[in-house]
Amino acid sequence: MTDLDNTQILSADESLLQDSSIIELEASLKIISGTDSNTYQIGKETIIGRGNPSDLIISAPSLSKQHAKVTLNNGQYFITDLGSSNKTFHNKIQLQPNVCYALHNGDELKLGDVVCLFQEQKQSNKNVSICLIFTQFSMEKTF
Repeated sequence: MTDLDNTQILSADESLLQDSSIIELEASLKIISGTDSNTYQIGKETIIGRGNPSDLIISAPSLSKQHAKVTLNNGQYFITDLGSSNKTFHNKIQLQPNVCYALHNGDELKLGDVVCLFQEQKQSNKNVSICLIFTQFSMEKTF
């Protein structure tokens, strides 16, 4: 029996052998009433308010300078009221300050008198490269 007659079992990373689609999340806030009707992209952590140092500035007197924060954590978006004067509402429910609430696609948010829709898109990225590394080994034939 030669070395070539036996099958050598190699360990493999199972995650590379399965469908290795990568899901990317993109989110935005679409203003549907108030001062404008724009759509704003949301990052991994976005502070919303009417002035600096907010990341997303909406020129509305009813917003606090730092009104609310949207964060992405483990594939889930959350909203937190930052102790705003005119409160934050999530699907018509007033948020408690400094408490995280899960957001879902189509949720309505009211920041002061500005009403907006939370929009989330999950995009599949199929452009995944798999690198295979082969190690040279000796193949001797025995007679």
